[in-house]
Amino acid sequence: MAISYGVTFLAMHISITSFSIAILAITFFETTLLERHMTKIKKGEIGTNAKSIEREYSEIFNLVGIGLGCILLSLLSGLIIGADFSLELMLKIMFTLFSLIIYLVTFLGIKYANLKVKYAVRGIMVSFAMILLAYSVNSIFLINYL
Repeated sequence: MAISYGVTFLAMHISITSFSIAILAITFFETTLLERHMTKIKKGEIGTNAKSIEREYSEIFNLVGIGLGCILLSLLSGLIIGADFSLELMLKIMFTLFSLIIYLVTFLGIKYANLKVKYAVRGIMVSFAMILLAYSVNSIFLINYL
């Protein structure tokens, strides 16, 4: 990106956004594989996975935190690029802040209220789905229906 555009805010924004999308995709893929592995264990078809399930859930939870941090950086770099507060940008801000609040409450629940990481990861995936909706569907919705 830096070679194509130079070191600009636009290049930083595109790079951070691309990295965030990659983390979203990896997180959904890893969660799907983990749930499939859990199903195999419940059926008695024990896989050859060397890591414990709790450790995998913990790694996915940390990956979600990194992804949300990158989404926040993407949002901030987007605000630097364009100071135009459109309805689309307000929806992105709202969904991003809502998902960050969900993640922080879940993180505090794991640290201080003994919330199981398994349930936390499943709930956090709803938060990531909201971000995906905010960043992909709202443009289509706003163009077609408003």
